[in-house]
Amino acid sequence: MDLIKHKLCIEDSEKLAQKLQAAKQNNFKHATKPGRWLVYKLRRQKEKQWIINLEDEKGETQGEETIKRGIAQRYYEKLYKRNEGKNVERIIEYLGKVDIPKIPEEIKSMLNEEIRMAEIIRAINKQKINKVTGPDGIPAELYKEQQSALNQYLLEVFNTVLPKSWLEANIILIPKEEAEKTRIQNYRLISLLNSDYKIFASIMAERFKKYLIDFIHSDQNGFLPNRQTKRNIRTILDILEFYESHSDRQVALLFLDAQKAFDNVNWQFMIQQLKLMDVGEKFLNVITAIYSEQKAQIIINGEATDKFNIQKGTRQGCPLSPLLFIYTLEILARVVRQEEQIKGFKIKKETYKLQAYADDLAFILEDPEQSGQKLFKILEEYGDLAGLKINRNKTKIITKNRTNIQKGNLEAKLGIQVVSKLKYLGIVISARCSSIKEDNYGKLVKNIKVDLDRWKNLHLSLLGRIAAVNMNILPKMIFLFQNIPIQLDKKFFKELNKLTLEFVWSGKKARIKLKALQDAKERGGLGFPDWELYYQAAALTWIRDWITLENKRCLHLEGYDLQQGWHAHIWMGQSRNHQYFLRHKVRQELIKSWNIVKRQYYTKIPAWLSPLEAVTYPNLYRKDKAIIYKDILTEEGI
Repeated sequence: MDLIKHKLCIEDSEKLAQKLQAAKQNNFKHATKPGRWLVYKLRRQKEKQWIINLEDEKGETQGEETIKRGIAQRYYEKLYKRNEGKNVERIIEYLGKVDIPKIPEEIKSMLNEEIRMAEIIRAINKQKINKVTGPDGIPAELYKEQQSALNQYLLEVFNTVLPKSWLEANIILIPKEEAEKTRIQNYRLISLLNSDYKIFASIMAERFKKYLIDFIHSDQNGFLPNRQTKRNIRTILDILEFYESHSDRQVALLFLDAQKAFDNVNWQFMIQQLKLMDVGEKFLNVITAIYSEQKAQIIINGEATDKFNIQKGTRQGCPLSPLLFIYTLEILARVVRQEEQIKGFKIKKETYKLQAYADDLAFILEDPEQSGQKLFKILEEYGDLAGLKINRNKTKIITKNRTNIQKGNLEAKLGIQVVSKLKYLGIVISARCSSIKEDNYGKLVKNIKVDLDRWKNLHLSLLGRIAAVNMNILPKMIFLFQNIPIQLDKKFFKELNKLTLEFVWSGKKARIKLKALQDAKERGGLGFPDWELYYQAAALTWIRDWITLENKRCLHLEGYDLQQGWHAHIWMGQSRNHQYFLRHKVRQELIKSWNIVKRQYYTKIPAWLSPLEAVTYPNLYRKDKAIIYKDILTEEGI
């Protein structure tokens, strides 16, 4: 008996040694480069996803696995149960009052034509790998590797019948940031769908986008090509800047919080909208088939609940889901724009009443007492039919140029809290424009210090520490650079370099010059971020609109007081007529970044400068400084 125990002990020791060796090898292999291993180490993802306890309907904490699955199933079964009383006649009557254009025939034909092999290949190549599979357990990698064997079968299926398996999904729960994790309502869910369905849905989504680009107003910046959150932020900042310099006018910005907006979409409302707009029989049948009968099961800590019916909502994880959501939400936006009793911000011929990024809605209201009451009546009517539910406790208002008494009266009238600052699309927006730097950059730098202190104990190599900065800190900084156009001085970048380099060198003296460290890996550098360069590049994405003149609605607001064209001010420099251009905070900050680039790269007048503006303002145009065709050919090496 002792001999057997001894042998088992030896076997256990050998297995432990093998696991330890494998762990060391894995650490050596992945600790020097960006990847899943490093993400796992930095963000402690596994810890966040594991559900330890859940509160039941009585508020009692439960930790037993079967009980937790029961709590989740009952909650989501109730959430996804169809609400009665939304009859088709009421929906049709409501939609008939809205100015909705018919779909153009060429777009209608494109939506309904048979799927082509080229579309399947493009969709498969876009599928992401290393993702959790859907109910059938088949990963996207299989479809990528076996295209020659499978694509013809996919083509036949896509153009004939929709498999029943496409109506099923596994649901995983992701906890919301800074929310109590024992409450089931504080989780957002992702639907894990079969890979063949996602390929099909990707094809239909790409087609649908071509229609939505024209149908969806430019105020909605979610999920469509060339639309980004920075447009929303830019518009909000420009509006606040306007009222900053016009203290005789008042405004209220109402930031709406929708309760589980994607999960409450009424299928009948969506289907009737598609019918009214005459999208075509085949496309309508596809959407109707997908959104008429669905089943799902929730995965909690690796175990699945029983299957239950889904009767409303769009599946988060489906390529079509966000497009269908903003498609139905556009009806609400059109009703608000058409309503004369809602007084938005009007400047010259343009009126700004709302900004949206999916379900993140911000309404701009002058005379907010009257406009706000009418707005909530519209929201209530639309929500009753389409499924949108408003969370008044989380809906907030920021006001400009109103007294404390007026703010109190507004709160009492609308039942919405008036605050001095709030977070919108990841950016802290404040009624005081001067505090935006501290509210955003100051807070981020503090969080970076906390992260760097925690990462010191991970025993990463030099390359691993640089990868950690690139993976976790750089994206956060770029997000602020792209969304907040404020001037950052040399001192800020110096402090940021000091903070991150101290982590990279583990508190020791640097052994490589910063310039070499920041150089590209192809040239022998290590790819450490050049923060100031990223900042200037981000500022240029804003200035690009001044150059291309394409984002006219935004430029109309940002340049409401311009006496000359944008190109004139871009090239005017320090002339006396240019000084009033700098009185606008956003323009003032951006032009500083532009002047740096201009001095370095534009020694001559660029080809994109508008000839019309050059003729109108002759002081801008000098023949001795103009780029001629010969110069362009020389630069291109022709």
